[in-house]
Amino acid sequence: MAKSNMILHALVFLCMTGGGLHAQELAQVTDELPCDAAPTVFIGNIIRRVTVRTTHENKVRLVTTVAYEGNCRYTNEQWLKILELKVGGVAGYVNVKCGNMEPMGKNDLFDFPGRHHRTSDLPQRRTLNNLTPNGTVVFDASGRWLYKKGNIRRDIIVYVPVGAKLDIDSRYAEIILDSNIREVDARISKGGLTMKDAGRLVLTSAYGSIYAANIGDAEVALNHGWFHAKNIPALDMTSKVSTIELGAIGRVKINSNDDQYDLEAAGTIYGEKNYGSIRIDTLRNSLDLTGVNADIKVHDIEPDISLVRIDDQYADLRLPVGNLKDYTVHFEGTNSNLYVPFETPHATDPAFNVTVGTGKKNSFRLNCSNCTVDMK
Repeated sequence: MAKSNMILHALVFLCMTGGGLHAQELAQVTDELPCDAAPTVFIGNIIRRVTVRTTHENKVRLVTTVAYEGNCRYTNEQWLKILELKVGGVAGYVNVKCGNMEPMGKNDLFDFPGRHHRTSDLPQRRTLNNLTPNGTVVFDASGRWLYKKGNIRRDIIVYVPVGAKLDIDSRYAEIILDSNIREVDARISKGGLTMKDAGRLVLTSAYGSIYAANIGDAEVALNHGWFHAKNIPALDMTSKVSTIELGAIGRVKINSNDDQYDLEAAGTIYGEKNYGSIRIDTLRNSLDLTGVNADIKVHDIEPDISLVRIDDQYADLRLPVGNLKDYTVHFEGTNSNLYVPFETPHATDPAFNVTVGTGKKNSFRLNCSNCTVDMK
């Protein structure tokens, strides 16, 4: 019985250590480069989870840990090479490498060959598997992969000066901007970006999830993704088959195809909306959209609205005018169902003009065939 218990305990120990005979050790690995107070910091990342924080020091610093077993004598520089981590560049432009990157080619989603002068090859499939976020690699004393451990998370933290501009290329991973950043230019592919406030955001994302707080102004291109932001005074959004959730938006231009938009409050909205839907809790200034088969539903229209112009078809429109006292409605459209709080000249006419009150303050210009229009 005693012998059986010893064998059982040995098996449990081997399972817990991945089959090794040594306990796991953690070593800190760092790299840094002095820089200007407001540099451009490029972060090239594949697979790894990276957190960016600001510092009042004029340097870019990378910090992470490495897990290993045995009596390892690797130096900091040797571990950086094994983990494919590096901080380089010049004072005004710092390059942070997290994984083996290369510029995407013309057949890839984002084409910017040579932009950052990166020449290394993409990782082979075996390397990608060993770097997967599903587990952290544990090395032996010679720097070879032993196994992956699911309950160990290797955080890569990059410290940048407060005034830095970030230029990010990240794939298959999550980037976390844990501090407010002056300006962010990011390309995210099949990964995520979580960020706090930024003065300006230029984003291209495919199959990604983006969460942003308050952005001064933003240019966003989204493909098969999810985008959430709080307050953005100015936004230029191009999207396809995506979900967009926005808080208070000042002025937004959209070019949308088969997306779902959900806006808490919007000042001015204009552009093209095809298929999908757009829902607005509060509309404050104006709405001017063209497209086809796009449902447009507004919960509340404020009295200071100047213009609502919609050119659509095969759609549901909800434009309540209960808060308005002086407005005009010009409608054109065949085979549409109208639900309005005023009398139309002829219910069967494909076009009509109606004036409520003085008609001088608010204007509705609606062209929608085969639609359901609810203005009650």
